[in-house]
Order: sequence, then C-alpha cells, then structure tokens
Amino acid sequence: MNAMITFNSPHLAMAAEKLCEKSFTCRLIPLPTDIDAGCGLAMKILLADWDSIKKLLSDENLPINNIYKIIDASPITKYEVIL
Repeated sequence: MNAMITFNSPHLAMAAEKLCEKSFTCRLIPLPTDIDAGCGLAMKILLADWDSIKKLLSDENLPINNIYKIIDASPITKYEVIL
C-alpha cells in the first residue's frame, strides 16, 4: 500500500526526497487537486516504510505537513489522513 507525505515548501519536499531516496522507494509527485495542503508537491512512499521515514525526517529536522494513505478505489483514488 502507498502513502503520500505533504510538505509546507518545495524546498522541504526536495530535501526529504534526497534524504529518503538513498534507503527507500520514494518519488515526488504533484499534489492531487482534491488535497489542499502544503506546497503542491508530495512524496509518494510505501506505507510500510512510514515509521522509518518519519524517524529519518525527524532526526534531520525536516518537518512534514501531513501523511495520507492512498486508497486506490477505481475509478477515483481516495486519500485518508493518518497524521
């Protein structure tokens, strides 16, 4: 299952991706239009990696806005806030 982390600025999103891509599967994506949060970018991750990524970002003082669980419900993808 996938999740998406939002940030308050593009700078934070890019810094988080640079940190996380060394150890985790992640990529920056445009923030879906039905989510009004942050800077317009989000980092897509595997939900199973969330606890480790949260610790890494916290250790590096990179604040996040929210994390959403991505629920693939064809034809519409839904998002559930989990933090």
